Amino acid sequence: MTIEAQFGTDAKGRPRINTTGMEPPGPFVAIMGWIETHPDAPEVVVCLERDPVYLFPELTDINWAWDYLSEKPGAFELLLKRLPE
Repeated sequence: MTIEAQFGTDAKGRPRINTTGMEPPGPFVAIMGWIETHPDAPEVVVCLERDPVYLFPELTDINWAWDYLSEKPGAFELLLKRLPE
């Protein structure tokens, strides 16, 4: 069975990507794909089971930043933000 990313909004109305249960590189692909298909989106909340260390250099390259909203074993929630040009 293949687990796919779940797309929705959080309680504050921000776009949200839940990649819980996905095997690498699935979360990376889902997040970068969402950013690519939403060029005007200023931010997105992402939920992951692992700290996405390989995502950070890619976000930096495309002028995005991140903040940890919560960080627990097996559950990371980050706010990704597009930086001003």
